[in-house]
Amino acid sequence: MPDRESREDVAAYQARGGPADELSGQFTGRLRCDRVECQQEYAIAGDWAYSVNDVYPEDGPQFIDMFKVRYVAPTLPMFSPPPAVPDTVNELLVEAASIVWSSPSGAANRLRQAVDQLLTERGVPRYALRPPKGTPPKRSRRSLTLHERITRFQAMSPAAAEALEAAKWIGNGGSHDGDLDVADVLNGVDFIALALRYLYDTTDTDLMRKARSINKARRYRPGR
Repeated sequence: MPDRESREDVAAYQARGGPADELSGQFTGRLRCDRVECQQEYAIAGDWAYSVNDVYPEDGPQFIDMFKVRYVAPTLPMFSPPPAVPDTVNELLVEAASIVWSSPSGAANRLRQAVDQLLTERGVPRYALRPPKGTPPKRSRRSLTLHERITRFQAMSPAAAEALEAAKWIGNGGSHDGDLDVADVLNGVDFIALALRYLYDTTDTDLMRKARSINKARRYRPGR
């Protein structure tokens, strides 16, 4: 759907028989998951451009259609968290996924909130007592920064804490710089997914439990 300026350009070029120039507008469409067990359909919309591809300038100007997704419904999950992940964390991850296309920086901020909530679920305190010297009489505690909370969490789970720290830096970019793109957010998602696997994925533990059971019984019964 070309915008008004692009429609006018097309009309002008058609009138004098010249080639079309770069154009812009919006697009809508429908996608279907190609997994047989899924087949979910999605409505999509976003920005469209008919732009010069200058990768090979020696071949002269070549025009290509470019699409930038801004909206997907229903929300595309960014990853599948382990079943044991708390709902309070999952809700923030879903919120991030719902706006990642239209507002990557906003999605990164939701990821930062998810990290903060995860630490709360794991028992990391949100506050610390103030030092006695110079403490205001009515302010005996202070809020811990996210970085301080992650540092405390390192004693509980060093590997997960390291992954969460990386996600935090990306989330900070969304909160303060405001110039992140979708790829940046997905990098943050990878680190959060890694931390959640460390903390909640019991697949290997369950397999080891089965292995020990088989070894202890010195036999394997088919179908179990």
